[in-house]
Amino acid sequence: MKIWLGLYRALVALLPPDIRRRYGADMMADLEARLSGTRGLARARVGAGALLDGIRHGSGMWRDGRASGPGTRITGLAGEIGQSIRSLGRSPGMTVSAGITLALGIGMSAAVFSVVNAVLLEPLPYPEPDRLVSVWPEQNFNVALTRRMADVEGFEAVTGLSHWSLTLTGDGLPARQIQAVLVSVDHFRVLGVVPALGRDFRPGEDRTGDDGVAMISHGLWVSRFGADPEVVGRVVGISGAGHDHRRVIGVLPPGYVPLGSEVRDVWVPLATEAGVGLADDGSWYVNRRVARLAPGVTPEVAHEQLRAVAADIQAEIPERLEDVPVGLVPLRDEEVGAGAPVLWALLGAVGLVLLIACLNVANLMAARAEARSRERAVRRALGANRWALVRNALVDAGVLAALGLGPAVALAVGIVRYVQAHADGALPRGMEIGVDGSVLLGATAATFLATVITAVAPALRTEAPAEALSGARTAGPSRSPVRAVLIGSELALSLVLVTGAGLLVRSMGNLLAVDPGFEVENLLTVRPAPPEGREAYFREALPALAALPGVGSVGGIQLLPVTFGNWSFPMHVDGHPVPEGTPPPPINIRIVSGRYFETMGIPLVAGRLLGPTDGAEGAPVVTVNQAFVERYWPEGEPVGRGLRIFGATGTWREVVGVVGDVRHHGLDRPVLPEVYLPADQYPYGAVAQHLVLRTDVPPESLMPAVREALAQVDGDVPLERVETMEEVVRSSLARTRLILTLLSVFALVALILAAVGVYGVTSFVVTRRRREFGLRRALGATEGGLLGRAVRGAGAAIACGVVVGVLLARLAGRSLAGLLYGVEPGDPATLAAVAALMALVAVAASVVPAFRATRADPAEVLRED
Repeated sequence: MKIWLGLYRALVALLPPDIRRRYGADMMADLEARLSGTRGLARARVGAGALLDGIRHGSGMWRDGRASGPGTRITGLAGEIGQSIRSLGRSPGMTVSAGITLALGIGMSAAVFSVVNAVLLEPLPYPEPDRLVSVWPEQNFNVALTRRMADVEGFEAVTGLSHWSLTLTGDGLPARQIQAVLVSVDHFRVLGVVPALGRDFRPGEDRTGDDGVAMISHGLWVSRFGADPEVVGRVVGISGAGHDHRRVIGVLPPGYVPLGSEVRDVWVPLATEAGVGLADDGSWYVNRRVARLAPGVTPEVAHEQLRAVAADIQAEIPERLEDVPVGLVPLRDEEVGAGAPVLWALLGAVGLVLLIACLNVANLMAARAEARSRERAVRRALGANRWALVRNALVDAGVLAALGLGPAVALAVGIVRYVQAHADGALPRGMEIGVDGSVLLGATAATFLATVITAVAPALRTEAPAEALSGARTAGPSRSPVRAVLIGSELALSLVLVTGAGLLVRSMGNLLAVDPGFEVENLLTVRPAPPEGREAYFREALPALAALPGVGSVGGIQLLPVTFGNWSFPMHVDGHPVPEGTPPPPINIRIVSGRYFETMGIPLVAGRLLGPTDGAEGAPVVTVNQAFVERYWPEGEPVGRGLRIFGATGTWREVVGVVGDVRHHGLDRPVLPEVYLPADQYPYGAVAQHLVLRTDVPPESLMPAVREALAQVDGDVPLERVETMEEVVRSSLARTRLILTLLSVFALVALILAAVGVYGVTSFVVTRRRREFGLRRALGATEGGLLGRAVRGAGAAIACGVVVGVLLARLAGRSLAGLLYGVEPGDPATLAAVAALMALVAVAASVVPAFRATRADPAEVLRED
């Protein structure tokens, strides 16, 4: 009774002076009368209620409402927030852990959800995007064939696209490379885009021989032409694709996102001669066809109509049109393409991080709630109703959420900026990626909800104050199965993430160990962009570069290895007649010049290499790779045999050599049969090439000399790209590297959160058991025995979490199957290593606080209340 009287006197002393003078003496007298002769606490609650009335009156919140109102409620809320901040400040470890957990969970999930939302879920940024479809997506067409797609009745309009590089000159500024798109005149009608200045293309502006026209991007209009509105109608130096100059007819709006979400500067018409037939049109470089469905026409109906038109086309040119299934694909699906598996994998990973963060916060809040059980009991004994306790828990949760929100926003912005910087070549629709406010709000709400639930739940429990104040302080997983489940769940989910990261690390290691078929080191690549009419540029550039000190040899190719680019043409092969009525098989073509094979370090297997002597006047020759020989001439001598490229009317060419296989389509793709053709013997004119230099010094050191040498060849020719071959190979792994980096970060965060969760809960448990350990030490228990007893409870949760995590990791690994190379999703070695790591981290996290608690001085511990 003396303890309670002392407590009441202290609380009365805290009342405002006017309340203390008016009610204090009466409350104390009433309390002493009620407590005398009783050992229970139930009757004392009446006096406690009177005291609580005084406190509420002093804060302007009396039960009878005599001092209520919005202003006083705000004042009361501010007081509770201040009290919560002071309370959380007394537990800095828990507060900081919860804040960091919230920041990591909210920030990471908001960033990845924003990326997934922008790329996978948001509709394309065009009017009525559901009516846009990709037509016959797996085939290159010529311009005439693209126009024939307009015969499909269900199409409102059709456009073809082909990406080119043009050269911009004039205005007294240096020539620069610009990214262009050759399109049909209905292109912007298909997409529903209206120019910000000027007009769209008109019918007939795509005829060969007519004056060239162009539409420019808003960015080019601002950067090159100073946002001058008079640029419309002006003739500017845009060379390439059949013209040296073009008249600007329009400027696109600033928010326009090109198909493919890649930076583009200029749009010019796909040109062809009027009345040219399908078989006579040699413009087989239209990469994509996009159509807008007519109102009310379903994709199924349009597909059937397309099949009928395609049958007529195939009957006209069976020797040119490959046997590719006719089809329509929603444009959004084609735009997303291969990026979808990457994003879904990241979404699953960050979903696990968010769930782990929620579990961690729940664990910390549950531990805090249990530690404050005596405080709640005192407040209940003083007359506080359940809503007051719930409100206090809500304020605690809100303060913690606010503590983590600022860092979460900063983290989300940082991750999104990293993804934006590395999206090129790794993710589609990269220009549309940004932090989504609604997604950030949703992630915050999810984590806050978990915090609120675990903070409020203890306040709703109907625990008697006498029981809570009885002084029992033993605690352990057996007494709190919820905490054990939370610990196990955290470990299981973290193990899934760490396993995924481990699989990707092994996959990346396997990719880097793949032999690309050439020597990557000491190679420098240069991509000049000469305008049309400069066919001799590359013939002049090769000897100029070869003469530089430190350069061993120089060569050229139209598409660099491991860049996924490809040219494919129908081919007749000696010994493999084409059945009547069927098209010849398409085979990949590489156009090379100079000493390309020696420069790249591609080994010669048989015969001889192509070289500078294989000019336009020489005998028609080719070199093939080993995959070609294994496919068509597995037995016998390939050198001396022949093949015909570009259809039945193509020139018969002799095979003079066989070279090693090169992975042109990427390190993780199979090698296909390929034919190498001398550039001077390519029948369709000069080919723009990437020049490669084999150096005797670090290739980066030669970049200034290379630029100067090419400027002396022709100073008006811009250089699109100068980089080492090692950088090219790294770029080819951009998608794998991006997901590996992000997933590894997520896995590390999950591992840290799991360790923090185990540490925090174990620390709480052993702190609650300090008196028990002190008694056992006083009775002769050893430190080792106490340590084992302290860790034993967490051990069961750790073991269950690891076992369940291994099972989940085997299932989740299947979602990464398309991203792995040379390693199975359920790789036993990876699972075993990760399971051992998780168990080691969890045990270490539980041993550290247990060891500290068991070494406490028994005499000091037993003196604690």
